[in-house]
Amino acid sequence: MYVDVLFAVNIYFTFFTIKAAGKILRQKPTRGRLTIALLLGGLSSLMIFLPNLPAIVNIAIKFAGSMAIAAAAFGLRRIIRTTVVFAAMNFALAGLMLCVYMFAAPFGMYFGNATAYFDLSFPLLVIVPAAFYTALKLLRYFLDVKFGTDKRYEITITLSGVEYALYGFADTGNCTYDFFTSLPVVFANEGIFPPQDKYRPFGIDTVTGGGTAKLIRPDRIIIGGKSVDAVLALTANTPTGIAIFNPKLLM
Repeated sequence: MYVDVLFAVNIYFTFFTIKAAGKILRQKPTRGRLTIALLLGGLSSLMIFLPNLPAIVNIAIKFAGSMAIAAAAFGLRRIIRTTVVFAAMNFALAGLMLCVYMFAAPFGMYFGNATAYFDLSFPLLVIVPAAFYTALKLLRYFLDVKFGTDKRYEITITLSGVEYALYGFADTGNCTYDFFTSLPVVFANEGIFPPQDKYRPFGIDTVTGGGTAKLIRPDRIIIGGKSVDAVLALTANTPTGIAIFNPKLLM
């Protein structure tokens, strides 16, 4: 058993588990958070070297590991929710691997303490994740086509208990996320809102140049009748009465 292969394979599994959890949570970790989470996922695979543990101990350790990885990837906000979702994805993957081990037992596979080891060649380690990534990209493309970016949505933003009605447009080019909360950013013109005292300066970069927005955590954002989890960036350049958001928020 090679530790480097074990570490690499479990980093790949952690990557796709985080991606799956992120789809459900509608959150996307920043690169820094994702890197830390992947390293934790790789380190958690070292459990395979421990003596066989009771099932309850395995579950407890796995859940604690899931909480650490979820906190690293998605932040401490709503940590129970993010942990449960990530743990569910993780346990589902572990269950699938156990079924493969029990009924197929492929050559070069070892399963212990809810951790799988595959003695895969380097080409397979490259090709398999690339195939998954390609499938995800295709899914992303078809979902974007389905939701469309030319449709106008009714948006209600509640700020300090006051509701503001805007029209919103989905923009796949708006891939901006807040580093501290890992939440997607919805852009709107600051002119329709009263002056804000509590905000965080937020640097933005667009095709027309850079600038600074006022980042606010609103009470609520509803897009097309659906409540979404996002932060609000107020700018002077966004068209008045219009909000710009990523269509991923509607999934």
